[in-house]
Amino acid sequence: MKTKGLLLTAFTVFIMFGAVLGVRLYQGQARYDEAERLFEAGAYAEARELYLRLGDEACAALCTERLNDARYEEAERLLDAGDYSAAEAILTELDPYEDSAALLRDCAFLRAGDLAASGKPEEARQVYITLGNYPGVKEAQEALIPALYDRALELAQGGDLQQACTLWWVCNDYKDSAMLLKRGDRAITQQADKNRTKLNDLSRRFGNPFYLETYRTDDRSEERR
Repeated sequence: MKTKGLLLTAFTVFIMFGAVLGVRLYQGQARYDEAERLFEAGAYAEARELYLRLGDEACAALCTERLNDARYEEAERLLDAGDYSAAEAILTELDPYEDSAALLRDCAFLRAGDLAASGKPEEARQVYITLGNYPGVKEAQEALIPALYDRALELAQGGDLQQACTLWWVCNDYKDSAMLLKRGDRAITQQADKNRTKLNDLSRRFGNPFYLETYRTDDRSEERR
């Protein structure tokens, strides 16, 4: 009797163990089926998560590859649509996947062109500088010079001689950039000299029947055009 009871207990435990194992196998297969369904539907991120939980590194890696392919194609569509910022965000995450680095340079070049067209030549120039010898950059930078010259005049009128001189230096021999650069540099030096008496200082003012606002100066360094 005792032996029979032990055998019955052992058999019961075996049946229960088999049942639990069967349930787990069934659940595991169900998860695999779900992961496969997600993969086929293009939900690669969700499928990858399931495969990782199941310990299937190979299938998870395949999901990552397909996910990268999809995001790369999305970046190409965004680039074609002119949404360079969104395309750059995706490509930066993907780099060095496929030709991400090359597409990032394409994005930057096109974005710089938009900046130039929208009246932001300084920002466009900064982007072009980062592109080095990218095809068309040299010509694009040269095309910016007239706008940079005008921008320098605006900056000078607003009192920002430092930035104005930087742009006149970039403009090189365009119109009177060289002369304006020289004058701007001299004005910056004079402004930095705390001991210098301004030309229109009230102590230099003197009466004149023809010119009511006349000032005396011994400074002969003023350049004539």
